[in-house]
Amino acid sequence: MDLLEGLDIDADSYLLRADSSDPAMFYFTGFEAHDPVVYLRKRDEDILLVSPLEMSRAKTEADVDQVVSTSKYREGDPRENVDAHIQIFRAFLNEEKVEDIAVPEDFPLKLGDQLRESGLSISPVEDPSKEMRRVKTEEELEKLREAQDTTEKAMKHAKEILEEASVSEGEIYYRGEILTSERLRKSIKNLLFENNYEVPEKTIVASGEQSSRPHDLGSGNLKPGGPIIIDIFPRKDRYFGDMTRTFFKGEPSEKQKKMYGTVLKAQRQAFEVLEKEAGLKLSEVHGKVCDVFENHGYDTLRNNPETEEGFIHSTGHAVGLELHEAPRVANDDLEAEENMVLTIEPGLYYEDLGGVRIEEMIVIKKEGFENFNSMEKELDEIIV
Repeated sequence: MDLLEGLDIDADSYLLRADSSDPAMFYFTGFEAHDPVVYLRKRDEDILLVSPLEMSRAKTEADVDQVVSTSKYREGDPRENVDAHIQIFRAFLNEEKVEDIAVPEDFPLKLGDQLRESGLSISPVEDPSKEMRRVKTEEELEKLREAQDTTEKAMKHAKEILEEASVSEGEIYYRGEILTSERLRKSIKNLLFENNYEVPEKTIVASGEQSSRPHDLGSGNLKPGGPIIIDIFPRKDRYFGDMTRTFFKGEPSEKQKKMYGTVLKAQRQAFEVLEKEAGLKLSEVHGKVCDVFENHGYDTLRNNPETEEGFIHSTGHAVGLELHEAPRVANDDLEAEENMVLTIEPGLYYEDLGGVRIEEMIVIKKEGFENFNSMEKELDEIIV
């Protein structure tokens, strides 16, 4: 088996130096490395180079052919001396008899230059794991289903708080105190922490004018009547959930009702396209969403590239070890592949009306798709 097949690199090896916060390092090794380690992928085997401190754990946890200790090549401490660090690299690569090496585009410049000075050919390439990560394994799919299931539980918890809250004198009150974005966000995070999820600081709880800016986190008192966008994207076992709902605390205006109904229709039209066999172009899905919005009088970046309101983002994106992975559900003619996991999240944004977004996660199947979400989203179900 050629381990470089499918990596789309023109070299006899691939070298990565990173800790496990780098998705490629974790994808290739499955090892939770707290400090940078070195991964070498050759045609016939892959090798993980770690400090003596990590040897025992790496041998147990890393999914590689061989684990090697830096002590084998050390003539000094690389944590204190960069020359010792380079010496370990050179000795390791010399023993492995690799000369033509592909490295990530963000590989350290000084390290790359010093390796070149020792006679090695170093070529930066785009992260090859991105292509490999597009199609998920069954194990990955199960982790993503679990992550999205818990994300939906957190969303239902947020809805329950909004349902219990009351409106008085233009403010939303929950258990005697004004309900703020910060307070609702904290409650969402507490539920996720209790389920052992990592929760990013950027959980979105935005109302009023703030909801018209897609990535505004939201702050201050939540506003009754207008839209309240909640976007939750926690992580567990390295895999993300990602879900958005738009709620109204109190009766929305007719224009806001129309916005919501059109966004919901756009998502359903996207799902109708996705019911086709795997192999359809993702641009077809995005195009259908744009059709719906434009036919109802809303601007999109397709019919008005200069617009700052209306539908101003892609229809969705892939999810996995990163929250936003390739591909995007946009204008590219990339085909949907079986076991590709995507979000479908059309939205409309107007400063005077607020924003509306509905986001769910799906997996492409041989015929059609599976939706990881089941939470209600009809207009009368989200007016709380």
